[in-house]
Amino acid sequence: GADSETADSDILQEYIHSREMVELLVAEANFLEIYSRSIGDPYYRLDPQTSVEGLVSYWQMMSDVEFDTDTGIISMTVRAFRPSDAETITKKVIEKSEALVNKLSLRSREDSLQTARNEVDLAEKRFAESRKQVAAYRGTEREIDPTAVAATRQNLVGTLEAELAQRESELTALRATMSANAPRVV
Repeated sequence: GADSETADSDILQEYIHSREMVELLVAEANFLEIYSRSIGDPYYRLDPQTSVEGLVSYWQMMSDVEFDTDTGIISMTVRAFRPSDAETITKKVIEKSEALVNKLSLRSREDSLQTARNEVDLAEKRFAESRKQVAAYRGTEREIDPTAVAATRQNLVGTLEAELAQRESELTALRATMSANAPRVV
């Protein structure tokens, strides 16, 4: 969604200007050599002996990162003393940024997958519990199919009610011709 896109862009912007990015640029993109070249403006030239914190501040001064919330596009500007140096640094930043975006995307997919797995596990547990309850009911009631048992009982009740009605009719007929003390009436 839009909120996760904004959150991811914030993470990416922070990452581009982070100490981790500077360390990667130093290790993989000749950062120190590029920014300490003698052809550079002495005021902007980097002292290669600068602390890591100083390198991070320098990198933040030599680069800008902006996120356009309307388009969802991150724009980056990298300044260097030669166009090819700016291109080298930019390519490395893009490479590492894409790796981070892929990692964030993978984590998001794994989180979604884990949530789905948890829901499946819960449903399976509920199903197993329901099966246990049905088995326990069948065991205590000695009924294999409660629906069939209910239908059979309904038929039995119907048969018994019909027989009762017939017996009451016979009793009424007997009373009409015999005394209340007669053995067949009793």
